[in-house]
Amino acid sequence: MTVSTSRRFCGAAAIVMALAAGSLRPLGAARAQGVATPAAAYPAKPVLDAFRATCSNLRDLTGTERRATATGWTKLADSAATPLAGLMRFSETAAADFVKKGGGTMRPSSMFKREIAGELVYLVLSGVTLEGRTVNGCRLYDADEPRRIAPATVTAWIGREPVQSVDQPALARTTWEPGMAKGQDSFELSFIATASPMLGVPQVAGIALKADQLIDA
Repeated sequence: MTVSTSRRFCGAAAIVMALAAGSLRPLGAARAQGVATPAAAYPAKPVLDAFRATCSNLRDLTGTERRATATGWTKLADSAATPLAGLMRFSETAAADFVKKGGGTMRPSSMFKREIAGELVYLVLSGVTLEGRTVNGCRLYDADEPRRIAPATVTAWIGREPVQSVDQPALARTTWEPGMAKGQDSFELSFIATASPMLGVPQVAGIALKADQLIDA
């Protein structure tokens, strides 16, 4: 099994923004004559395409921010009013402590929101520099989603098989290496269920997408 460069690099990217996704709303299915109406399929392709359009190049996060606003994302001044507030506080505090101990620097995270095919999703950009290397990350969170994106859908979208996959009722996670674009280290799809024991720490349930790019000095 391939081990990504960023994971060898002290796991910095993972610490900057813990992987998880959104909060979960109850699936209030309408009923007609006592029969529940099936939920519509999740709009995976529009969400994946929007993620790629914004985060296919993470070398310069200032440029990525400009691309985000140009493609319809709205930058948020504060994450406090979002479902990601607890996760952001936890991950940024942990990252700051980790980077300080290692003598590195951390770029302040930036957050955006956008409605895509009826889904309100959030985008988080973050980066750390340590030991002469920078790891920039882009995360997309669907903060209100009980449905999943099938790993097979992402495999067809990326064009190659994943290197690792875990599929359990409480947690599903699939990783592709290299990532979705040239020069990117990894791409990850994850899903955390509402009853998952993972929620005992600052995590939220639902869908998350993650892209990381390692930049040598």
